[in-house]
Amino acid sequence: RGGGDNFPLLLDISTGKPLWDAPLGKIVRVDLDLRQVTINLGSAQGVVPELTFNVFATGTTGRAEKLLKGSIEVIKVIDANTSVCRINALFDSEGQEIALDNKARFQLLREAEAPLREGDLLFNLFWGTRVAIVGYVSITGEPSDNPAEQNRQMEDFMYLLKRQGMHVDAFVDLRDGQLKGKITPRTRY
Repeated sequence: RGGGDNFPLLLDISTGKPLWDAPLGKIVRVDLDLRQVTINLGSAQGVVPELTFNVFATGTTGRAEKLLKGSIEVIKVIDANTSVCRINALFDSEGQEIALDNKARFQLLREAEAPLREGDLLFNLFWGTRVAIVGYVSITGEPSDNPAEQNRQMEDFMYLLKRQGMHVDAFVDLRDGQLKGKITPRTRY
């Protein structure tokens, strides 16, 4: 792009791993009245509250099928292999979002479609991914020349990555320009 604007660069430095390879887990119980699901992932896999997953139906081959059904967010880790999640978004068979705050629509949905089901597959493309961050990251969209504000936004960005289960192997400290941490062969982006 022109005009001297800077834009983020996402670079995959791994070898041979597809971005959408295998599901991480599945839904084992659905409670639409509470808008919650139970999943077969827990502390043994590193699940923490606020981690989110995209949900897809299971096809005949055991792989994801059709459109995105919804998204869920971990609210409580029960044990090594169980967590409870809040339903954040639901989508109908045409890919249109279903309004969760519409009680009448949600009642019809519970009775007719049951969009999330036991056995639905969970995906999070970045969970467990290791990254290195170089440069100024503005999570607000507003540029800043203030080094303290730039550093705060970098820390906020790293916190958001951690919430999604990502590991920051290294980053360039904006205060002194020095690399903190280390880029390793396991660093993917």
